[in-house]
Amino acid sequence: MKKLLFLPLLMITFFCFAQDAEKTIGSPIKIGNFVVAQNDLPYSLTFEEAKKACAKLGKGWRLPTKVELNTMYLNERKITAYGGGFAETYYFSSTIYPGLYAWRQDFTNGHQGGYSSYEQYGNNVRAINSLPSVVATSVKGDISINIGSVIGKTISIEKLVVAQNDFPNLMTWTEAKAACKKLGKGWRLPTFEELETLYKYRDKVPNWIDDYYWSSSEGGEGFRSGWLKNFGSGSYGLTDKKEYSIVRAVKTL
Repeated sequence: MKKLLFLPLLMITFFCFAQDAEKTIGSPIKIGNFVVAQNDLPYSLTFEEAKKACAKLGKGWRLPTKVELNTMYLNERKITAYGGGFAETYYFSSTIYPGLYAWRQDFTNGHQGGYSSYEQYGNNVRAINSLPSVVATSVKGDISINIGSVIGKTISIEKLVVAQNDFPNLMTWTEAKAACKKLGKGWRLPTFEELETLYKYRDKVPNWIDDYYWSSSEGGEGFRSGWLKNFGSGSYGLTDKKEYSIVRAVKTL
């Protein structure tokens, strides 16, 4: 009887893991040259368990390096805007330092450090993937396919036509300008003044996220930064054009 039950039990275990893997990966979010799983792995894991669990998600999925983990921390609010939130605790990187210290980072305050007890105690885990195939097929925001869904049913605000939806992926300032242009004739990033107008009438425009949006307005030394507007708090800021933020396209009436 035990032999007869073994195969069905194995099939059920595999099916449950496949479901967990699909839920963990979700809709990956592009940050720089890699993509981040939408959600954490569902359990706190030791370092070795974390590496194996990431690999089991499928081809190319892995723990982030120390540098990649810090990139994720710096872009936490942007990843969270499209994916699952990060816990206020430490996350493992794949980096090992002399003395067998596993490098990890606290997503409460950004602190990084070695972890000597990584073989015994668990930490949170968020997997990443740098495979081009994943970026092409899984990440939201393939502009060549989703032009219609981004523009949607346009809204007129003062002298502007506003796309119904944000681009589904976060972008650098340069990527944002290029993406808006690809929507067709006249589509572009709004200026900072135009973002202020859209914020003023934000209740009339659907699908805003309470976070920072890129404008086309530049600033800082050598114009290396771009102005952003937060549609939750109303605050604004100037940040490096290489950072990632949300994009909504407009064109002039």
